[in-house]
Amino acid sequence: TLADETITYSGSDQTAPTGTAPVGDTNVDVCSADAQTVYPFDPATVAANYSDNCNNVTVNLTNTEQTGDDCSWTLVYTYNVVDDCGNTLADETITYSGSDQTAPTGTAPVGDTNVDVCSADAQTVYPFDPATVAANYSDNCNNVTVNLTDTTQTGDDCSWTLVYTYNVVDDCGNTLADETITYSGSDQTAPVIDNTNTSNIEIECGVGDTQTELEAWLNSNAGATATDTCSNVTWTNDYGSDTSVQCDNGPITVTFTATDGCGNSSTTTATYLIKDTTAPIVDNASGDLDATLECSDADGIAAALAQAPTATDDCSTVTINLVSDNTTTDPNCPNAYIQVRIWNFTDACGNVSADFTQTITVQDTTPPAFAEALPADTTVECDAVPTAPTLTATDNCGAAVVTYNEVRTDGECPSSYTLARTWTATDECGLTTVHTQTITVQDTTPPAFVEALPADTTVECDAVPTAPTLTATDNCGAAVVT
Repeated sequence: TLADETITYSGSDQTAPTGTAPVGDTNVDVCSADAQTVYPFDPATVAANYSDNCNNVTVNLTNTEQTGDDCSWTLVYTYNVVDDCGNTLADETITYSGSDQTAPTGTAPVGDTNVDVCSADAQTVYPFDPATVAANYSDNCNNVTVNLTDTTQTGDDCSWTLVYTYNVVDDCGNTLADETITYSGSDQTAPVIDNTNTSNIEIECGVGDTQTELEAWLNSNAGATATDTCSNVTWTNDYGSDTSVQCDNGPITVTFTATDGCGNSSTTTATYLIKDTTAPIVDNASGDLDATLECSDADGIAAALAQAPTATDDCSTVTINLVSDNTTTDPNCPNAYIQVRIWNFTDACGNVSADFTQTITVQDTTPPAFAEALPADTTVECDAVPTAPTLTATDNCGAAVVTYNEVRTDGECPSSYTLARTWTATDECGLTTVHTQTITVQDTTPPAFVEALPADTTVECDAVPTAPTLTATDNCGAAVVT
């Protein structure tokens, strides 16, 4: 036996660990300042990627290098891997790369709405202020910048909308686009009436043209003026076409309204009074309706009494007033009288015209008339004197009385004379109608012998008859026979 022979081997662990470095994330959305926090170097985790043929491995960070900025950065961890025997796998690296890829965040400011601003003033009252807007946004990595990209204003003073469109950009160019701030408003302010001393007027009707004067006052808005912040002012009023005379009923109030282009309005009032201080004017001249009439002219008297004066008034209707109606009768003539009527006129405001007087004179100038045929003058024999007839009379206005008178004028003999017979008709007013009849009485008839008259005869001388005694009669008186 060859005993205790030995073969001796000697050796060591001379092989470095093997493995593959972990692959670092690339193009990650991480701010450079956060890179090492988000991606820290963890030796234990890295060591899991390596192994050793003999024993354990230990990872040792040898260098950390970060380059670039938030917009583009690279982080390189350099390390070695050592086993327990000191065998080393050197200069292993893990590389991370990234950038700021996140746009800014935030909320657009809320614009005022339904504001009382004229559209022309909207951008002045609400200007776009990038710095103020930027305060509403933040970025995960760096600063933000606000850029106005569009300004759109639509509508008018009565309703407008103002939209600012902008983007928010961080320092790396990440953009939050098409952000908007919207303002809306309208003209909500009524016009301001500058002249509060609106003119009240009084118009005398009938002097000039009342309607023209009133319209001029209305067209001037009673002197009121108004201004508006946004638009022109249009005036209207509630005048209701009343041009009647107000008299003592007080003035009429008119409301004047100033309206701007958006319908906002303010009002003011003024009054107008159409007054009437002028009395009606009588159309008739003095004496126009006077009349002198016969008492028998009933139609004429009625026509005269049917007349009345007229009057005109420039402002209103007139009322005729019979102030007095007095009749004065002639005490010596009941059929004659004077009737005096006095009128005046009152207009709707109580103005009274001057008095107008009508005088109707009724007279009796017509004497009575005999009713019967009047006896004519005549010549009669003394024994044929007619009896005086009884005459009557009528009068145009009343009764008449007939009186009779006879006057005898003797002639050359008792049976020859003249009779003057007079009838006088007298009416109630003393007017007379006289008729005189002249009767001439004559005696033209000789007396007549009563006895038979002796005839002519021839007798002897001794037989001469004694003369008879004759008597005579006369138709009018005695007769003497000689």
